[in-house]
Parts: sequence; structure tokens; C-alpha cells
Amino acid sequence: MRWIGLDEAGLGPNLGPLVMTATVWETPLAWWSSTTQAQFPQSLNAASNTFWASQSSAITQTTSRDETRLHIADSKAVYSTSRGLGSLAASVHGLLHVWHAGTDSPCKNLPASIRDLVDLVEQSSPAKHQTSEIIEPWFADLKAISLPGQPLTPVQESAISNWLNVCHEAQIELTAIHSRVVMTPEFNRRVKSTGNKSTAVSEVAFELMQQAVQQVLAIDPAAPILLLSDQHGGRKNYEALLANYFPDVWWKTLPASGEGRYYLAENILASFAPRSESYLPVAAASLICKYLRECCMHAFNRWWLQQLPQIQPTQGYPQDARRFRAEIVEYCQKHQLEEDLWWRCK
Repeated sequence: MRWIGLDEAGLGPNLGPLVMTATVWETPLAWWSSTTQAQFPQSLNAASNTFWASQSSAITQTTSRDETRLHIADSKAVYSTSRGLGSLAASVHGLLHVWHAGTDSPCKNLPASIRDLVDLVEQSSPAKHQTSEIIEPWFADLKAISLPGQPLTPVQESAISNWLNVCHEAQIELTAIHSRVVMTPEFNRRVKSTGNKSTAVSEVAFELMQQAVQQVLAIDPAAPILLLSDQHGGRKNYEALLANYFPDVWWKTLPASGEGRYYLAENILASFAPRSESYLPVAAASLICKYLRECCMHAFNRWWLQQLPQIQPTQGYPQDARRFRAEIVEYCQKHQLEEDLWWRCK
């Protein structure tokens, strides 16, 4: 059984990229109980509980001061500016090691720089960013910037090693990580093309879903797939988007469960539900998204500190972004850095 979990980071800021990630996992089919379609949400939750339980000796959804397991959960629970990047970086490196250990993994070398990481997770994306195509000067030399949050502590390294053993024993593989780092110029083009932010973001999400599903089916056309995503803003219906991005299959709308929306097409069950980070593949995607965005903001702030040594770093969220904008606008005008290059239109 394949699980595809999708999440994003950076939807609300005015500065920096929007990042989306899909993680693809293979687990025993026996975890899925045979039920009627009306009971699929309950079966999904039961399989998710089994997934977490199978990993409980190596990873935890909560953490404590003396915890020796990796913290795998919604990125908001793992990372905060007060705690720093250490725990988030360790969790993401754990995921990269699990991916690297896969039988046919394309992850042959673990990344050392931000450029290496972006290239690795975007390698199968049709919109992969080549260095020469990046026109934002703060992202032009990512190869020279080491991954923040390093080095790992001995406890974190031991936890990663333990997780590899647990995955092997439970017959679990992380088979793919697909990410899209949507830089500001592309974000603005998409919003202007579609007319609104919500549609533009859904386009990126469904392009990523389509890519992940196609890769799975190319290897095993009969593979049962659980496609898991949080809801896209206030969107309640996904039939039109599913039909557009998966035109070769017929989607059946299943009974809603709470706020969740569920759809079935042959061997694919698609779930769009609030708090989907409760599913391990979505939590993993959340962590990778957040770390990628933090890496990009690290590079962004590093470049601006070189130009304006007195400027305070920013995470790009609206209130502080307006402060940062006021401090750089004169420099940008002087050096012909158009606002559309660095400031999101929505």
C-alpha cells in the first residue's frame, strides 16, 4: 500500500517562497481493513494509528527534555524560533536517511548545502529550478551555504540509526520526496494568471499530487494509494480539480466525515481533511516544507545582511514583512530590484 502525504509551508508570508512537498511511503497492505466505502475514513484512521504504532520505538509525536527519539509531527509542534532549527533539522535529516536507505531510492547522496537539498527534492519535478534560472540574487549562490541546524548531536544521530532499523523491521519504505519551491516571481505570475491566491496554490498542490501518483503507478499500476492532504483554505469540494488533474479515471464522491472530504477512483482514495498532519506521511511533508522554507529564509536574510549590515532578519510574515519592506525599498529602487521580484502580490 502506498501513502502520499502532502503539505505546504509559507502560505501566509509576504516574503520568501511557498514550499509544497509530497512524501510517498510503502507499508504492508494488511494494515488496511476490508470495509464498505462508507467506512473508509475509519479504516484510514485505523491504518494511520497502526503506522504510528509501528514506529513508536524510534519516533514520537510529542517530545520531552530527555527524549531520545526523533520528533515527527506537524512542523508547528517541532519548530519554533525560540527553540531554533536543531530539532527540525534532525527530523528532516532522519527522513532523508530513511529515503536514502530505500531499495531503489534516487537519494544516492545526502545533501550538504541548501542547493543540494533543493536539487534533491525537486529532481523529478517538471518545474525544477536550475541555478541559472533563479533571478532572485539572494538565492543565486545556495551551493555555498551549508544546511542550517547542523551538526547533529550524538543523540540525534543515534535516533536516526534506530529509525532506519525500525523501518526495515516493519517493512516500511519512504520511496519518494517530491517538493516544489515556488519563488516569489513564479508565485506572483500564478496569482495574476488565475486571478486569486487560492486557485494558484491549489494548482501547485495538484501538480505535485499528479506527479507523485504517476510515479507510483508507473512502477505498479495496481498499487492501492492513499492520497492525503489538508484542506486548501476554505475549499470544500475537490471533484473538479481531481477530474482535471486525473482525467483518465472516474472519481466517486464518498460520504463526508466531519469536515473531511473523501473521493475514490479505482485504487486511489483521496482525503482532504483538516489537521491531516495527524497522518505520518503528511507530518513528514510538513517538516520538509518548513525546513526548506527556513533554509531559503536563512539565505535571504544572509544576503540582505551583507547589503545592509544593520537590518534585522525577517521570517516574512505580514507585520514584520512590512517593516522589512520599508527598510529595503530604497536599496531595491537604487539597484533596480523590482518589487514583483521579492514582494508577493497576495
